[in-house]
Amino acid sequence: MAQLIEYYSSCHLFKWQLYRTCKIWPTLILISSLLIQLISTFNLDINLPVYKFGPPDSYFGYSVAEHIIKRSSQSTPVLLVGAPRAQIGRIRTGALFKCDLNTRAHDCINLYVDPDNSTFSENIDKEDQWLGVTVKSQGEGGYVMVCAHRYVLKGSDFRWGNGICYSLTQFLDYSRTYEPCRGRVVNLAHEQFGFCQAGTSGEITKNFEILIGSPGPYTWRGTVFSNNIRYSIKDDKTWYMGPVIEGKSPVDKYSYLGMSVTSGDFFGDDKIIIATGAPRSNGTGEVIFYSKDSGRIEFDIRGRLHGEQIGSSFGYSMASFDCDGDKHSDLAIGAPFYYDSNDNGGAVYIYRQKDLRIGSFDKHVRLTGRLESRFGFSIANAGDLNRDNFDDLAIGAPYDDNGIVYIYSGSQNGLKTEPSQVIMAKELPSPLNQIRTFGYSLSGNLDLDRNSYPDLLIGAYESDAIILLRSRPIIRIKTLVHGNMTQIDPNTIGCPEDPASKMSCFSVRPCFQFTDLSNNMNSLSKFALRYRIEAETFAGRQKYYRVIFRNSMDNSPNIVEKTISLDYGYTREYCTKELIYLKEKQDIQNKIAFKLSYSLKQTKPELPREGEPLPDINEYPILDQQEAQRIFYAKFNKDCGHDDICDSNLLLKAELLRAKKKKNENNYTMILDDENILVNISLLNRAEPAYDTAIIIDHSPNISYVGRKIIDDQVDCVPTKNQVRCELANPFNKGRTDFQLRFNSYQIDDRQHEFFISIKVVTSSNDISGLDNHLEFYTEIQRRAELELSGISAPKEIHFGGEIRGEMAMKFEDEIGEKIIHRYIVTNKGPLRAKDVAVLIDWPYQIDNSREFGKWILYILSKPSVTGQLGYCDLDSKYVNPKDFQNVKDDNENIRRRRNVIQQQQQQIRDKDGHITNVAHLTCGLGARCVKIRCWISQIEPNRTAVIHIRSRLWNATFIEDFSHFHHVTIQSKGRIQLNPLYNIIQDEHDDIFLIETDAYPDAIHKIPQASWWWYLLAIIIGLIILLLIISILCKTGFFKRDKGYHQVSHNDGNEIN
Repeated sequence: MAQLIEYYSSCHLFKWQLYRTCKIWPTLILISSLLIQLISTFNLDINLPVYKFGPPDSYFGYSVAEHIIKRSSQSTPVLLVGAPRAQIGRIRTGALFKCDLNTRAHDCINLYVDPDNSTFSENIDKEDQWLGVTVKSQGEGGYVMVCAHRYVLKGSDFRWGNGICYSLTQFLDYSRTYEPCRGRVVNLAHEQFGFCQAGTSGEITKNFEILIGSPGPYTWRGTVFSNNIRYSIKDDKTWYMGPVIEGKSPVDKYSYLGMSVTSGDFFGDDKIIIATGAPRSNGTGEVIFYSKDSGRIEFDIRGRLHGEQIGSSFGYSMASFDCDGDKHSDLAIGAPFYYDSNDNGGAVYIYRQKDLRIGSFDKHVRLTGRLESRFGFSIANAGDLNRDNFDDLAIGAPYDDNGIVYIYSGSQNGLKTEPSQVIMAKELPSPLNQIRTFGYSLSGNLDLDRNSYPDLLIGAYESDAIILLRSRPIIRIKTLVHGNMTQIDPNTIGCPEDPASKMSCFSVRPCFQFTDLSNNMNSLSKFALRYRIEAETFAGRQKYYRVIFRNSMDNSPNIVEKTISLDYGYTREYCTKELIYLKEKQDIQNKIAFKLSYSLKQTKPELPREGEPLPDINEYPILDQQEAQRIFYAKFNKDCGHDDICDSNLLLKAELLRAKKKKNENNYTMILDDENILVNISLLNRAEPAYDTAIIIDHSPNISYVGRKIIDDQVDCVPTKNQVRCELANPFNKGRTDFQLRFNSYQIDDRQHEFFISIKVVTSSNDISGLDNHLEFYTEIQRRAELELSGISAPKEIHFGGEIRGEMAMKFEDEIGEKIIHRYIVTNKGPLRAKDVAVLIDWPYQIDNSREFGKWILYILSKPSVTGQLGYCDLDSKYVNPKDFQNVKDDNENIRRRRNVIQQQQQQIRDKDGHITNVAHLTCGLGARCVKIRCWISQIEPNRTAVIHIRSRLWNATFIEDFSHFHHVTIQSKGRIQLNPLYNIIQDEHDDIFLIETDAYPDAIHKIPQASWWWYLLAIIIGLIILLLIISILCKTGFFKRDKGYHQVSHNDGNEIN
C-alpha cells in the first residue's frame, strides 16, 4: 500500500510535481525594446510593486488570493499565500500565510487553519500533505478556503489519499473542515474513492457554495464536490458531486476531471453552472458543465467543450469573467501545452456566454503565447482595470524567460485579441527582476488600495515570492482638431498666419479636454502634458512626408512636440496652434495624414526601501491611451476643369449571388448552403474623374464582413461595426471597376430569417447621372440541413424460455429477460446545422388488451439518453423501471405466474422454400400498447450524429405464456424526426421515419435452414455408389466364397478302412 500511495503521488498529481520536475527550460530570444513599445502599456504599475518573500524552498506563491476583511469602521486588505512545502515544526505540512500591504518583504505570518494542531497521529499523515495547494477568497467580506490535496488517512494495512479543505471566516478564523471523500467506499482502492486528492482545485461561488475539485476517484476519472460554506440552520448541508461510475461519468479513466473548477451563469438562465476541467480526457482535454437542476445528489451534465490538440491539456486552468459587459459569465480555458507550426506555445480559449447559451460550443477565440512558455498555465479575472465596464483577463506564462503576465482587455465585441499590457519579470525593479516562474499563480478583481481600480497579485513559487501590482488611476481625455483642412490650394503662396512665405501653408488647432478626473488624485497640484503631431510617417504610413511644421523638431521637420503645464482640475477645452508648410505639390489627390497624441510627462518613481511608507499610486496617473490619440487629415482643392467642378457620371450595379427575386416584390430569397454570402459590385464612370469616391455597404448586424476580391482596379475596403466602406482610386477616372465582397452568415441566429445589404455610392464630385445609385437587398433566409433517421436493435434476434417468474418474485433486472437496446441515430448530412431537433418514439411497453394494465413487452430499465450531441429525453418516470428492479442478482426466490387473456396479432408467412410459419407482430395499435418518448437535441452540426439509447429487457414471462407456439414474435418501435418551424429548415422528409424491429424466438424453435430436394437425391446417389464399391471390393477379396462344413473322403481312403 505504501508503494501505491507513492504511485499516486508521483504519477497522477502532475499539476504539482510533473510540471515542476519535467519542465524544459527553453532558450529564449530576448524581446527588443522596440517590440515592447508596440504594446500599448496600460495601468498596472510595475515601478512600485508590493512584494513578499516566504521561507526558502517552501513553494511560497504556489497559490495566491486577494482578500479584504470588511469591518464597519474600515476595511483591511490582505494577501493570502499558499506555501505547500513549508515546514511547520518538524515536518513539511504546508502552510497558509497572510501578508499586509507595506514595504516589508519578510513580514508574512502563518495562519493556523487546522483545528487539530498535532502533526503526528496513528490514523492521519500530514507529512507532505501540501496545505496551501489551493487558496481561494470569496472576495471582500467573504469566506476563504485552503486545501491540502495529499492529506492521508492511514491504518495498519492502508493509506488513503483523501485530501482535505478548510474554510475560514472573512476574519481568517477557522470555520469548518471539509473531507468529501471520508467514509466513501474504498474496497477497490484507487478504483473507488481511495485516492480522491480532494482540494486540487477549489472555488467559492457567489451563492455560498464551496466547490472542491478531486481528480482521483474511480481510477482518476475525477469529480467535483459541492457543499454549503455558511452552514447556517436553513442551509442545505448535503454533499453533491459529479457522477463517477462508468456509464454515468462524462469522462473515462485517467481524465483528471476536477483539475480546475469555476462557476457562472454560462447558459444565460441566471442559474449557477459549474465548469470543471479534465485536461487528459479524450487525449486533448475537455471541460464539463454541471448543474443541480434535478435536486439529486449527482449533478446533471449540461454540456462539454472539447480541446483541439492531443496533449494540449485543455481545461488545466479556467476563469469566469464578463468580457463583453452583458452581465453574464464568459469562460476562459487554458491549454498550456498547445503548440503549432508558427512557434506558438500554450493557448487560452475564450467562450462567450452568448454562444454557449445557444449551444455554439465550437465558437471561440484562441489566444496563444510563445513556444514552451506554458501560456495559460494560470488565468484570472483581473476585473475592470480601466473602468470601461468590461472585465479584463490576466494570463500567466511562467516559463517564458523568467515569466510573463499578459493583460487582455474586454470590449463590447468580446475580449480583444492583442494584449493591452505585457508584464515581464525581468522588467521589474531589483531585486524582483531575478525571480523565476513569475505568473505561476494569479488573483485579481479586488481593489486593495481603495483607489477605485482593481489590483493584481502574482505568485512566483520557485523564488518563494509574490508581487502585487497596483493599478494607476486613468485620466480620460477628449481630443479635437480645428482648422480649414479641406480646401488646401497648392497653388496659393503663403497663408494668413505667414503671408510672406514662399510656400503654401495652413494652420491647425489641436485641442484636448479632460472628461474624468478621479477624486483619488486630489493630492496632485499640476499636470505636465506632452503632445506630439507627426505628419504621414507614423506607423503603417508612407516613409516620405509632404509637409513640415514651423515649430518642428530639429532632426524631424514633419514632427512637432510641446509640453503644457496645467493645474489639476482644469476641465475646459485647451487648444494650441501649429503652422504647416506644403513642401511638395505633385501628389495633391491623396489626403495628408496626421497623428496627434498626448501623454503625461512624469518622473519614474523609485522603489522605496523596506520599512518606508508605501507610495501613493494615485500620484502617478496615466492617460487613457485609446482616447489620447487621434488621426486627422488635410485635403487639397481639386482641379476639375474651368469651374473646378468634377462632373462625373456614375452607374452602380450589384448582384447578390444565389439569391432569387420574389415575384411582384423588391425582396429576395436565398437558400443557405454554406456560411458565405457573396455580392458582386460594379461601378462605371462615363464622364470626368470622380474624387473621394467610395461605395458604402450597410448590412444587418447578423452578418459580418470577411474580405474582398478585386477583379480590376484597386479598391480599399475598411469594415466598421455594421458597414463596409470601399474607397476607390482617387480620382476614379472614366472607366469601370469590378470587385466582389464576401460576408459570413455565422452570426445569423437560427431563429432569424432575414438579412439586408444596402449599397450606395458617395463622391465629392458632381454626379450628373441622375440616378440615386442606391441598391437594397432585403433577403429571406431558408436553411438547408438534410437530416436522416436510422437505427439498430442490439441484439436483432433474441430467445425466450425457461421458467415463468411473476413480478412479485423478481428483484433483479436479469430475471426479467434478455436485454434489448434500441438505438436511433440522427445524422445531419449538412450543409448547415440544425437546432432544436425533436425525435418522437413510439415504444411498445405492454400488451394491448381489455384491462387497464397489460402484460409487459419491452420493460424500460433507465431513462433514455442522448449521446454525441447535447440533448435529453423526456419520459414519465412511471414508465422507467416502475418495479424498481436492481441490476445485480444475488439470491433466488419463489416464482408466481400471472395470466391475462390477450388478442394475439398473428400472421402466416412463407419462407423462400414455401414453408408456412406463424409470426406474431407487436406494434403500436396492433397488439401493443405504446408510450411516447420525446427526445430533444439542442444542435447537430453538419456531418455529425446524435444517438438516442433506449435500454430495456424483454419480459420473458409474457412471451413464454402467450407466444411459445409461434415461430417468432416481431417487436417494433417507431421513431420520427420533428423539426422546429421557427428555424425555417428545408430538407427531404422521406427518411425522417424509421422502424426498429427485434425478433424474439422461443427456445424450442431453432432456425435450421431447409435443404433443397436435389441435395437429398445427390446424397442417395452418392450412397449407392459407395455401397456398390464396397460390394465389388468384397467380391474380389473372396468375401462371398464359403468353405464346406465337412471333408470329402476318397475311394482310396475307403479301401484302407476296409
